[in-house]
Amino acid sequence: MKLTLALLAAALLILPALGQEATVRVAATGSASVRVGGEEIMSVSPGLYLHPWQGRSFSAPTDQEDLGSVLTLEDGRVVCKAGVESLAEGLRLSYAMTPSTDLRVNSVHMSFTLPTSLWVGAEWSTGDSEGTIPAAFEQGQPASGITNLAISRPGGPRVVFDSTEGHPILLQDNRQWNSDNLEVRVGPQNGDGIDWAAGDTVTVIVEVDLGMPTEIERDQPVTLEASEEWVPFENRMEIVPGSALDWSHMELADGPAGKYGPVVVGESGHFEFADRPGEPVRFYGVNLCFGACYPTHEQADQLATRLRSLGYNSVRIHHYERDLIDQGADDSLTFRQDQLDRFDYLMAACKREGLYVTTDVYVSRPVKRAEIFGAGEGNIAQDEFKMLVLVSEAAFQNLAEFARRFFGHVNPYTGMSLAEDPLLATLVVVNEGNGGNFVGGLEGQVREAWQQRWNEWLLERYGNREALANAWGDALGAGEDPAQGTVTPTGNGDKRQVDQFQFICQMHLRLFERMRAVLQDELGCQALLTDQNGWTEPLANQVLRGEYDFVDSHMYWDHPSFLENPWQLPTRGWSEGRSAVAAGGAGARDRAMVRILGKPFTISEFNYVVPNAHRAEGGLLMGAAAAIQDWDGLYRFSYSHQQERTFEPMGLSFFDLASDAINQSADRLALALFLRGDLPPAEPLVAMSVAGDLLTADLESMPRVDGPLTNLAYTAKVGTALPGSTGDADVVFGAIDPSANEGVPAEVGPRHSEAMDAALKALRDSGALPAGNLSDPASRWWQSPGGELLINGESGVATLDSERTAAIFRATAGSVDAGGMYAETHGSGGMVWATSVDGAPLVASDRILVSHLTEILSSGMRFAELDRVTLQDWGGLPLLVKRDPATVSLTLDEPGAYAVYALATDGERLGEVAATTADGRLTFTADPGAFETGCIYYEIAR
Repeated sequence: MKLTLALLAAALLILPALGQEATVRVAATGSASVRVGGEEIMSVSPGLYLHPWQGRSFSAPTDQEDLGSVLTLEDGRVVCKAGVESLAEGLRLSYAMTPSTDLRVNSVHMSFTLPTSLWVGAEWSTGDSEGTIPAAFEQGQPASGITNLAISRPGGPRVVFDSTEGHPILLQDNRQWNSDNLEVRVGPQNGDGIDWAAGDTVTVIVEVDLGMPTEIERDQPVTLEASEEWVPFENRMEIVPGSALDWSHMELADGPAGKYGPVVVGESGHFEFADRPGEPVRFYGVNLCFGACYPTHEQADQLATRLRSLGYNSVRIHHYERDLIDQGADDSLTFRQDQLDRFDYLMAACKREGLYVTTDVYVSRPVKRAEIFGAGEGNIAQDEFKMLVLVSEAAFQNLAEFARRFFGHVNPYTGMSLAEDPLLATLVVVNEGNGGNFVGGLEGQVREAWQQRWNEWLLERYGNREALANAWGDALGAGEDPAQGTVTPTGNGDKRQVDQFQFICQMHLRLFERMRAVLQDELGCQALLTDQNGWTEPLANQVLRGEYDFVDSHMYWDHPSFLENPWQLPTRGWSEGRSAVAAGGAGARDRAMVRILGKPFTISEFNYVVPNAHRAEGGLLMGAAAAIQDWDGLYRFSYSHQQERTFEPMGLSFFDLASDAINQSADRLALALFLRGDLPPAEPLVAMSVAGDLLTADLESMPRVDGPLTNLAYTAKVGTALPGSTGDADVVFGAIDPSANEGVPAEVGPRHSEAMDAALKALRDSGALPAGNLSDPASRWWQSPGGELLINGESGVATLDSERTAAIFRATAGSVDAGGMYAETHGSGGMVWATSVDGAPLVASDRILVSHLTEILSSGMRFAELDRVTLQDWGGLPLLVKRDPATVSLTLDEPGAYAVYALATDGERLGEVAATTADGRLTFTADPGAFETGCIYYEIAR
């Protein structure tokens, strides 16, 4: 196949101001980033889709001095040679892609990625049609099958894409796949696939006229070393008793756990203790994973005390099975007694310190294939077992027996089984087991088991192939017949997908009911039960959640994407290293609609992930969202994955707080806002109403749970309402039938581009939201109902000004006055927060903790580019903190009565810091490199 592709994008003016310049940074792979005023307005790279529509990226640089990249496949690779040259006001990019083996592809293309945060509201035209990029995804492609496309950002000039050789242009809204970008893709596409012969080169040539002076610079790898900018940082792990970092006196954890009886759901729809009815209780904890779940007895006491000192009142035990199971046994149900003893003691230590526990019945236990299928070598992959327990009796019985042995085992240190112990507050049946996650990748015996049950279900529902064909139409293949068991578990077509989701949901409900019988009826388990905490979310899932005791979900910002091999470097974050604040507070808000109104809601995994330069923002965003939404539990993923990392200083990893002082500090802020309650819940309520028959109803399509309403999460409480639970809502959107709307126009559905504006107008008109509230979806501005929190996505700034806690985040350098606090950040911005340690109002507190956060990374950490997004090597100790000083000023009743002390991460005072007072404010310079240990904490004390 010989293809030549030429694309002319003319007059690309992003900002109309005269004198602006564009910078195009070209990576070693040949991909490029286009920036104006320091902000990336688009990126471009080659790509392809293997048939059937399996996306692949050219991400690994070639082993040569010239630009280029390699895409590694199971049985070969594709090499891309790249070229970049200057034009008068832009550049020419060329990609020549050559496979080493025959392939069948749906598309070989060049892809322009445009962040939706910058392009929402953009007007586009194709000659005889036009439209506007909506604030939220709307079904259908904005434009496709065209050869000329013009698009302009609000307030900016046109961007023209012209395919001079007639190749089709596609403007695609990738938010339908939970990606926060638009895509302009140019190249031949074929849904049935095109044969691409080995050695046959496809060349893509793109000319981009940016309409302004343009500098082209070659990106280059960077390795962190100690310097004037990056100074050594000491991460001390134990907390000095009585120090400003010892929060045990706040009594956020009240031991022993279970002293007030088991956790129950109160009439308010929140967690309560059985013996303290009417008093809602919240949990904030960390995940312990793999070897971290099995410390020695001495270490368990040390860890439980430390976690309480850090302010936590709960722990999630996660990925615990691998180190518990005797790998030499004939089954996956025999425990190592030494490990079981360590686990039991850890539970006793947690109970003593008031750390309530949550976990899952199944996470990643290595189940032997022969246990389920009667024969076979090796273990069943964890995602396969998650699917098998939905359809296989042998898999269910294996899961049930594990539950009996693990949760029914009597802990000699507490005298109770975990099932009976009120220490165990909540329990998930299967971690991240939503059936839609994995159905497309099933193979072999697992696929056969799934397909058999699927076909049985179809026969029960339709009776025969003819009735199924009438329902599905062309979506039923010619060779598919449920009576023969030949209808595959996947396939296209709205009605077919409705049935697929309804089948999956009914299997989930059956599993949950059976496991409830085992846990509660057999074992006497007092823990509240739930399931389906990530991540495929058809609307029908909400009906299932109505049967659960509470609702749980997971959330990540910049989770690593593995460019070559799973869980191995190199990696690149899903969010491309960007700031969530600049995206309007993304991440924390994005699971808000999963909550069922009237039921407790937890997020048992969340993180703003290393090495994201802005990850300090996560504590402000997650703590604020959870407080405003009045959620019930948060769990940072994770504290540690290893026993050694839990107790020994080490270099950074993606998730572990034990090594990451930035996210430890971010959690302190979130704890103050959410667990201590420094930010009040919102009063306004926006609900999406769901009918109760979605598991059986004859629907034309199955909507997803997410949508634009989740963006309201900093301004109003939002969630899903099941029948009979919308009485307190100020605004109601019918999930499927907009005629069920209340307070908003009947024609505006919950996924409509006007949904956010309609909801805000209704709240303001009714007085539920103050008329002066600054929330504006188009500008990515969000403000809490009481005005305490303000997120300015346009500027990448977030501020918080509450009675006991204040915070300022800037994605870039600059100054911000947030009322009770002023901060001027230098270099690359960062976070400054302050909280009252003694619980008094901040202006009158005798003891205030301040944290100034820039970046902390590891020595020898290597990245593929100057922006430090593609991680190639973790490096190690010593840690390095970026030395970007900030000016910090706090409003205090008697500013002259205070002294400022720099603190180590254990709370030890390193020395006094000079401060000045004027106009009722105390001002000092926070300098991460002013002390030999490095410094991110300060104590302001009378």
